Amino acid sequence: MKTAKDQIVEQMEELLKVHSKKGTIENRYRMAATIERFAPKGSQYIKEVERAIRDNNMPWPTPTEINIIASILTALKDDYAAGYLENISEKIRREMSRDFLDMAEQLLDEGPGYPEAAVVLAGGVLEEHLINLCMKNGINPRNDRGKPKGAYRLNDDLKDKAYSEAVHREIQGWWETRKDGAHPSRGNKVTKRQAERMIDGIREFMKEHPA
Repeated sequence: MKTAKDQIVEQMEELLKVHSKKGTIENRYRMAATIERFAPKGSQYIKEVERAIRDNNMPWPTPTEINIIASILTALKDDYAAGYLENISEKIRREMSRDFLDMAEQLLDEGPGYPEAAVVLAGGVLEEHLINLCMKNGINPRNDRGKPKGAYRLNDDLKDKAYSEAVHREIQGWWETRKDGAHPSRGNKVTKRQAERMIDGIREFMKEHPA
């Protein structure tokens, strides 16, 4: 007899099969709804879906947005299958960023158009880490009106308190690449090599500056 976990994993696998054959807009809504239904409340899975939707400046889901949501669903499915979500712990939450960077790296092998999705996903990991660094260093990640600060402001606040000017400039460059991926209308196409350098750089930055 199949367990509830097995049924959830199968449902996610079916949605991902549909995506691999034809990433339809209808399936995008089903994938997002599935993540919202089965991911822990307030988890990185849900935050990344919300960020992907928010970053899309078009009135309809774009291929980049759909690919990101499919990657998040894949990560959630794998964690369910491994049993990680049966007992959420601090360790699992710390490993989420690594999981999403690995997923961003895997996107680069999918073909044209995927570097954009990869840098947007990696940018989400970077922004979350900057927020955690702020809290670790006693810096409020929200502005005077109580709204979340953007990545540029977080980076400025952390300069000289958590890392050097050189690291600050590097983070600015990564965020510009992430903006190019999220907004193709800027006219700056993201290459696979750019995405690889960004992902590797963020991974190294997080090791040198843990939060």
